[in-house]
Amino acid sequence: MAEIANLNGVNIRFEIHGEGIPIVYTPGSVWGLEHGRLLAEPLVEAGYQVLIYDRPNCGASDIVIEAYPSEFDVWASYLHTLLQRLEMSPIYMCGQSGGALLSLLMMHRHPKDVSGLFLISPPTDNSEFWHYVGDRYRVGAELADRKGMLAVTEVMPWSELIEQNPANRERLLSMDSKNFATMMRQWSS
Repeated sequence: MAEIANLNGVNIRFEIHGEGIPIVYTPGSVWGLEHGRLLAEPLVEAGYQVLIYDRPNCGASDIVIEAYPSEFDVWASYLHTLLQRLEMSPIYMCGQSGGALLSLLMMHRHPKDVSGLFLISPPTDNSEFWHYVGDRYRVGAELADRKGMLAVTEVMPWSELIEQNPANRERLLSMDSKNFATMMRQWSS
């Protein structure tokens, strides 16, 4: 069952499974907790304590569109804060696709948090991952510019994030559409 940590006013959902050597698993794309559970079971059986982190903008955690250089920086910042709150550092990072990039960023930005890395299919600049994520940002920016934040709330993936966490609707609607569009364009570059 998911727990919630309020980190600087942002609700982050997470689960901890098993006991043993601590590891955090971050799946690829914008998958949330459900996908993380798929890998948790074999890791628990192998003797790990597995933290599944529902990244902002990827599942039932709150949407966070703030002035960070990239969405990966958002994810790393909140994961660092969560690890400090849970007193789970240092931890092994296991990441797949975009989660592999997050793992590398954590090692770079917060080296004292990371014991080691397990990287599964890290993406390249030409990967489907970048195409999907880039489209998400570009569509969000275009809608915010042309039709405002209400239009953003009505399309995927934003509508799906609202379905998983209804408070995300108000979070999006309270954002300035020009600032949102600017951040989406920055994150897509």
